[in-house]
Amino acid sequence: MVNVGNFPTGGKLTPDGRFFWSVSAGHGLNDVQIVDVSNQKVKQVLPIPGTYGQVAFSPDGSTAYVSGEPQGVVKSSSNVGANGDVIHVFHVAQDGTASEQPPISLPKTYGGYGRLYGLPPNPNINSFPVGLSVSPDGHYLVVALELADQAVIFDLKNNNANRLVQVGHYPFGVAIDRQSQFAYVTNAYDGSISKIALSQSTTSNPLPTTITGLGGPFGDRNAQPQGIVQDPKRDLMYVAVTNKDGVAVIDENAGKLLKFINLQRKEGVFGAQPIDLTVSPDANTLYVADAGENAIVSIALSDRSSGQTKAYDIIGKIPTTSYPTGVGVTNDGCTLVYNTARGLGAGPNPQYGGALPARLNNDPLKGPYPSYVPDMLTGQVGVTPLPDDSGFKALQPIVDADMYPENHVAQAPANTPIHGPLIKNVNGVPSYLPSDKIKYVFLVVKENRTYDQMFGADPRGDGDPSLQLMGDNCGKNCPTVDKTRPGVGLRNGVTPNQHALSRQFVLLDHFFENSEVSVDGHIITTGAYATNYSLKSMHTDYSGRGRPGNEEGVVPVSFPPKYFIFDQLASQGISFHNYGELSGGANPLGGEPERTQFAKVLLNTNAALPVGLNSLINPSLPRPGSATYASNVYLGCISYQSVGPFQAPNTPLCAFDSGLGKTPPLALSRIDAFNANFSTQVAGCKASTLGTTACGVPQFNYMIMVSDHTNGTAVGTRDPFGMAADNDLGVGQLVDILSHSPIWPQTAIFVMEDDAQDGADHVDAHRAPAFVIGPWVKHGGQVIKTRYDQYSMFRTIELILGMNPLSTYDAMATPMYDAFAETPDNTPYSAIQPEQDIAAVVTQNSTMAAMSSLLPWDKTDVIPAEISDRLLYSYAREVKGLPVQFRAAGPNKSAYEHNRAENAMAIFKTLRNYPSLAKKALRYYLVASRKDDDD
Repeated sequence: MVNVGNFPTGGKLTPDGRFFWSVSAGHGLNDVQIVDVSNQKVKQVLPIPGTYGQVAFSPDGSTAYVSGEPQGVVKSSSNVGANGDVIHVFHVAQDGTASEQPPISLPKTYGGYGRLYGLPPNPNINSFPVGLSVSPDGHYLVVALELADQAVIFDLKNNNANRLVQVGHYPFGVAIDRQSQFAYVTNAYDGSISKIALSQSTTSNPLPTTITGLGGPFGDRNAQPQGIVQDPKRDLMYVAVTNKDGVAVIDENAGKLLKFINLQRKEGVFGAQPIDLTVSPDANTLYVADAGENAIVSIALSDRSSGQTKAYDIIGKIPTTSYPTGVGVTNDGCTLVYNTARGLGAGPNPQYGGALPARLNNDPLKGPYPSYVPDMLTGQVGVTPLPDDSGFKALQPIVDADMYPENHVAQAPANTPIHGPLIKNVNGVPSYLPSDKIKYVFLVVKENRTYDQMFGADPRGDGDPSLQLMGDNCGKNCPTVDKTRPGVGLRNGVTPNQHALSRQFVLLDHFFENSEVSVDGHIITTGAYATNYSLKSMHTDYSGRGRPGNEEGVVPVSFPPKYFIFDQLASQGISFHNYGELSGGANPLGGEPERTQFAKVLLNTNAALPVGLNSLINPSLPRPGSATYASNVYLGCISYQSVGPFQAPNTPLCAFDSGLGKTPPLALSRIDAFNANFSTQVAGCKASTLGTTACGVPQFNYMIMVSDHTNGTAVGTRDPFGMAADNDLGVGQLVDILSHSPIWPQTAIFVMEDDAQDGADHVDAHRAPAFVIGPWVKHGGQVIKTRYDQYSMFRTIELILGMNPLSTYDAMATPMYDAFAETPDNTPYSAIQPEQDIAAVVTQNSTMAAMSSLLPWDKTDVIPAEISDRLLYSYAREVKGLPVQFRAAGPNKSAYEHNRAENAMAIFKTLRNYPSLAKKALRYYLVASRKDDDD
């Protein structure tokens, strides 16, 4: 393994097979690192301002071409092509070293889905060249322009004269046939190939032919075909179809799909994520880089002499380090070479320290470089003797074993109420009947708290009392610390219900978030999948290279291959109701025929409720890209539809989590909206109809309660502790309603944060409060120390309902068996009114109140948690008089989010005497730098 550059998303062997060019395309320094295959060392590093990780060579290997993007936040030592939209050109010497030549500039382009449906839309951004290929006769260079929906053909023998050809949406890979007659361009969103005639002899610009069917039995839309390679001896093209876990074999002469090779894992869900491929020199074997399972897969292209392996059979897999993105075989067929984008992961960064990004003050990031986590993702090039078929077969068990969590449960506990008996066990994957004890599931997704912030002072769990902000009730006019109960710590009347629920049921003190912020948090809690498109484009987006933010699960190109949990429920006939959560929305691109359940998703979604962060489900709302776009987001008392920065608590635009007469009369209430619906559903439920369609309560119900997010501490805003208390009361009222209803004996309630927002926690910045509630949950306040996460909760819900998983992430997660009992306890729960006034308004400034008033609270989750926490701790100490001190986020915090917080603080300090300018600068920076990650 040879360490190379930052997050290489592509790489290729030179035509003579002596060197491997690994192309770094991460947030940090972009470059080409040339690895000498013979001695496994980096021979030369070629700095470039920016790239998307693709490279091509002239047939004789004397010239190399690399796709060029703009200079990023981390400045390269090279300014050649710093504005992007260029092809970097390198002369390659006999000894394998290279020298850069003047780049080839791309022609101006217009349009393209990537521009029109970016967030925000911007028709003037670069076209972003991605894949490229040189014809075998050396005459043409063809480049895919990802955001322009075009390909450009350069005539290398005619002074690089060029012509543009319209192709499909989000073109990515390029290959050229052996006769140098046609170029084949993969279109990621369409799941198709554009076949382009290279010669202009027929017409001035012949139209391409479209080849469909790449998604095989899984459909083409958003199939994300990426890498494409020509068979060296046959008129066949092989395409890595990333979102559909397959390889498409294309018959060039017939112009159609010949074979779809299914690479899905044995779990039967998507997540293998094939990205790149290569063919052995003898054309007998295809090798595929599967990023989602950290493996190189071998596929037979001819029948083996043993007769047991036929053409297009999968032979086996060998393990790699994290996220392989390129693969090649040397000309003698003896050596396999591949690169991985994440290598061995980031590791610790104790010297990390942020500074204003280069785009703000032209200084490099401090640290020293690399200390920011995405910059620390050092790729690797693997060089190994090529295993034969038996070697690939022998090593596949290692690949399979590495996909499971450390605490994987191979056999379910006896008498668990989570699911029914085992139906069958195929290849070690159990399939169970749905639970016959739990029929109704309610999932509540809250916002942005760590475990220590709520339970740090609870002596039962692993907490840090000094970090607790939101304590239990303790009686009217009680002191902030109840001295009669040592170890209980802060008891400020903010979260009595969640503390009481943890005592009546269980306390989960090792529950972790897989997400960083709400952008990926809500995708994980609805889709259970982080796509390859999102992971790659995120680096380019957040490195300041001018790429639009369309990797957030709102624009369809970033949708998971099985869409969202609601689509799966609808397809299996499991009843559900979605109280406004993100579910991909009405497709702004118009029509999505392969999303066959979308009409049912719309029908069972209540988009009118004031619950929806990113609630794009309502088709009557203007779509992204329109001037009147609104996202129907209500966060406390701020919405995109409000007038002015804040709304008083007693106004129609102010939304509370709680209700049932406790909410100010004019304000909206999430619980009241839910209860009005639930009361109608449950009216016909009797003991004899529970669990049947005669009882009108859906089997799965999804709610969002967002007030614990808070909105800062500026005078006139809702008091943050009042908002947290409102959220707590809403949770308590939900349990109260359900536990006093006929369905309670067959109900399970799951509550989790969408993310921990990089907050203060002494164990890990991703540890968060979570709850499992119901008669079949253990009672008495037992502490459950088993490590669970968002995917664990997702998997548990699936097992209860008999729902199929959405991806390898949830399919292989550890169910929450330890939280459940073998016998039920139907004791109901009665909500507790928090002593903190839920409608309180900030009337007194704290030290940081001036900054709070300038932050864009109307934009969902763009405020770094570190700033939110500083505001909360400052307000708690200075205004509330609570004995707390701010502490930075815990271990494994997001270095990126810390950097954003530092940058925002620096902007405020620089411009605080110019509040109007400061407000604009903070909004621009925080919105533009919001991140989507799942690592």
